[in-house]
Amino acid sequence: MVAEFQDTSRIQLRILGRQTETRGNILVVGDDDQYIYRFRGTSVANLLQFPRHFRGSHVVKLATNYRSHKDIVATYSAWMETAADWSHPDRVGRTCRFEKDLAAHAPETHPDYPAVIAVQGANPRDEGRRLRDCCVS
Repeated sequence: MVAEFQDTSRIQLRILGRQTETRGNILVVGDDDQYIYRFRGTSVANLLQFPRHFRGSHVVKLATNYRSHKDIVATYSAWMETAADWSHPDRVGRTCRFEKDLAAHAPETHPDYPAVIAVQGANPRDEGRRLRDCCVS
């Protein structure tokens, strides 16, 4: 089993291929949205192209968030689709992200409160005051 597979390097992928070539027994877990170790030579392509590297593998996509408020999941999804723009191909045509439709588990059970807020200020003191005014009743 390999956790955080999105943060594996090309060399690590080759080692895993060698270790599993006889039995083909491998389980990986990864999240392409948490790909953060580019600086040390990792490639999210290892996760995105997993079925190509390990023939006969089965991919299970987990699209239900059990930990976050529905507003947090919706805000995150909107940001990833627009501002982050990771789903569009890079300059050589590779996508950097799986297509996904995330949802909060049982969204009707979440209390109705502002789970996501945006605060901007002219300076840190102004921002702190605005945050206080927004959130303290």
